[in-house]
Amino acid sequence: MAESYYEIPIYIKPVENGSGGGSQNNAEDGGGSFMPLQTPQSEADDNKSQAVAGAKSQANAAKALVMQMTKKVATAALNNYGNITGDYTMQQNVQTAIGEIASLGSAVAMGPAGIALYAVDKGIQIFNYVSQLKRSEAEANYKQERVYAERNKA
Repeated sequence: MAESYYEIPIYIKPVENGSGGGSQNNAEDGGGSFMPLQTPQSEADDNKSQAVAGAKSQANAAKALVMQMTKKVATAALNNYGNITGDYTMQQNVQTAIGEIASLGSAVAMGPAGIALYAVDKGIQIFNYVSQLKRSEAEANYKQERVYAERNKA
């Protein structure tokens, strides 16, 4: 990769102190200090860059506001979907799907490490689901055997 070099022009003019004798810090240079000299072109460039920066910050603020309001509306709609339609299972499924999509998107954005963490997280979720399923099956079998045992006694 080739290196790029940039030249930055600096315009300076000497400014005399009002005391005439100079300050202690710059007694060697005859009492003067140096300050950047603003040329008309650099002042115009500064004004233009400030105007562009102001416009960009206003646009970014507007975008952030729109995104925040959209998020609030979507969240309210999802949270009240079950109350409005009575379909709470669908509400839970939609919220779970949105959470999974957001989780996968953030994992992909993090790169290979994020994808690896996502895979580990899904592995743990699968393990927990299977172990809960086995526990439920064992409990159901126990209750079923108890019912059959009570029926056979009578």
